[in-house]
Amino acid sequence: MSGSSDVRGFDADAEMPDDDGICVDDAASATRIRTEEMAVGDEIRIPVVAEELIATVRPVDVGTIRIQKRIITEDQVVEVPVTEEEIRVERRIITQPINGTASQVVEQIIIEVPVRNEAINVEKRARVTEEIVVTKDVIQRTERVTDSVRREEVRIDEGEGVIGS
Repeated sequence: MSGSSDVRGFDADAEMPDDDGICVDDAASATRIRTEEMAVGDEIRIPVVAEELIATVRPVDVGTIRIQKRIITEDQVVEVPVTEEEIRVERRIITQPINGTASQVVEQIIIEVPVRNEAINVEKRARVTEEIVVTKDVIQRTERVTDSVRREEVRIDEGEGVIGS
């Protein structure tokens, strides 16, 4: 490739639709006209560029779910059957003679009779009554993303003396 000459640039102010109905953005960058001197066997390579959309995703915090347990105190009544022993003492009047002497019959004694009752002991026991299960699911969905992209289009104007396209 030989050196360039006669470089002129200009800015176009408007987008112009081509034959396919695609908007051509001439205002996006300055159009440069360049004249190249070529020797036989030389070639010029012109890259043709097109933009494409590349969508990526990133995690975003959208909130928090709070699960809170609190303690509630309430009175509870439980009916418990209780057994009690009872001693009954009766006095009965009896008029009956005793055989023997008074010194043999009269004595001082103590009689004990054990009495039993049931006492209630209360204890508290914790037990699991239910459980809360928290799971996190992943749901995939598709969203449409639309944006404008640009591409270069090559148009070749064949002048006099040009062979091939």
